[in-house]
Amino acid sequence: MFNQNQKKFVRINRQINCPTVRVKKDGEHLGVMSTNAALDLAYREGLDVVEIAPTAVPPIVEIMDYSKFKFEEKKKKRDQQAKTKAVEPKSVRLRPVSGEHDVDTKINQLKGFLEDRHPVEVNILFKSREMIHKDLGFDIARKIVAALEQVGSQIAPPRFEGSRITVRLLPKSK
Repeated sequence: MFNQNQKKFVRINRQINCPTVRVKKDGEHLGVMSTNAALDLAYREGLDVVEIAPTAVPPIVEIMDYSKFKFEEKKKKRDQQAKTKAVEPKSVRLRPVSGEHDVDTKINQLKGFLEDRHPVEVNILFKSREMIHKDLGFDIARKIVAALEQVGSQIAPPRFEGSRITVRLLPKSK
């Protein structure tokens, strides 16, 4: 019907070019009348005639304050966008030369994230000559996955991407 980029065109007042229309006001049906009669009724009350069902025979129009309607529609859309939140994974970075205690601290931090129902991402970053020892990074990744087995499950095995090893974990369902 309509693309997301394409806006729905709504005819109002004199843009409605049908001889007769079915009129609604405040949810109440006023019946079928000529377009001019509907426009006169709306203008007397300082309102607009808005076409809400153009494909019906005769088309259905509603008498309302169109600017107020548009404002409320925009407000609803803004509120709806505020409620939908993209879930960003919590991220932790390590190096292959990180000490044992540092890794344990990160594991405790990740455990807290997973218990709070956040997805997590572990990045083990390599610099220049550290790239030779990828096995140290994979060992750290396997240790982290094993330590978090109770609270999280890994999406895929550890992967080497560019100059880092990445592991993604999701919280286990209770």
